[in-house]
Amino acid sequence: DIAQSLIRLAKVACPAVKKNSAHIRGLKMAINNILSAEEECQTALQEMAKLAPKRDLEILTSIPGIGENTALRIISELGDIRRFNNPSQLNAFVGVDPQVYESGNLTAHLSI
Repeated sequence: DIAQSLIRLAKVACPAVKKNSAHIRGLKMAINNILSAEEECQTALQEMAKLAPKRDLEILTSIPGIGENTALRIISELGDIRRFNNPSQLNAFVGVDPQVYESGNLTAHLSI
């Protein structure tokens, strides 16, 4: 957690500025912004968990390495995965559709 790391480091660092300096106030504001953003993110994930189709969530979290957080983000990005008729359509939507360049007798498979 970034905010907690900053707080921990600030406590052990040798102060080069006074406690009431603009630098300290700015740092405190930045830490508060990070903490607030983390809280908003957690709230959003909780709301997403309520709205996500449970079966889709179960299927995605059954894949090794995909936890609830990642599964919720995938569901929110893709929407209803059944709208894709085949894997190629999903790949194209996500942007990982391999490109093929053809010219005359030459066929080249380009990177993603």
